[in-house]
Amino acid sequence: MTLKDTHADTMKAKLKDILLAVSWSDLSRTYFGKSNSWLYHKLDGVDGNKKPTSFTEEELVTLKEALTDLADRIRRAADGIVFEDYATKINKINDTIKVLKENG
Repeated sequence: MTLKDTHADTMKAKLKDILLAVSWSDLSRTYFGKSNSWLYHKLDGVDGNKKPTSFTEEELVTLKEALTDLADRIRRAADGIVFEDYATKINKINDTIKVLKENG
């Protein structure tokens, strides 16, 4: 998805920092039950017939909740990596200490 200068006030413009990082197709299906083209049109502010469109208040709530849920899932995944990495290091240190004690 690219951002055109003429659509600077669209939802797409507000989300420009994450546009390429998010699977909008998956987000559209999972949280809205809609096609990816439906979401792309909403983000662009122009429907399939080139007429202005926007998110309803309920859709905005859903979008915010979807992005919050995705952020939470990413955070949990990241936290899991850090914990596993830390645990691996601790185990290696403990193994080294054990070998050193056994070898005097």
